[in-house]
Amino acid sequence: MTIYKTRQEIANEYGVSRITLFRKLRDRGVKLPKTLLNNYHIQLIYNALGPPQRNLSQDHILEQKTSSNKQDETN
Repeated sequence: MTIYKTRQEIANEYGVSRITLFRKLRDRGVKLPKTLLNNYHIQLIYNALGPPQRNLSQDHILEQKTSSNKQDETN
């Protein structure tokens, strides 16, 4: 199954802007097409930059939402 992602989605995974992602890839010599990125291109990015780490600030927000939903359910 082919997966397609935008550059913005990839940048979000790394917690950087789309422009910063472009610069990091350019500095490492990675050239991408001007279309959506498929599995092959996504793997090129992950190989060049390493796997994206979870953004801890997003985890914190998710935990807050989850705990507030649980409180609402108990009331």
